[in-house]
Amino acid sequence: MTTRGLPLILLSMLSLSSCAVFPDATGTYAKTWTAADNEQLLALVHSRSDIERTIRDIEMLSPDRAHIVTTKGNGSGYFNATEFTIQKKQQSWTVVGAVDRTMILYYSCIP
Repeated sequence: MTTRGLPLILLSMLSLSSCAVFPDATGTYAKTWTAADNEQLLALVHSRSDIERTIRDIEMLSPDRAHIVTTKGNGSGYFNATEFTIQKKQQSWTVVGAVDRTMILYYSCIP
């Protein structure tokens, strides 16, 4: 293997593995997000048919409230995205308010 193809292989590996890795929480209260919260969020996402499965963004609004963005590619250059807010009550995260659904056009400039 030549070293010219190495960046492309590494980029491909990164894109394949990104679905299995949780994004870092952002926001003023990001440090309050824990591995246990990741597990609860994953279970919550998979328990609801109105929420896409791949977690893209976790923005901590307060220690017990977060804004979440999830997506799923539909195979035609678009992503279905869902946005929602979760709140922690009695050590358990629940969705509060509406789940907003949008479609995002994915454009790549890589030939």
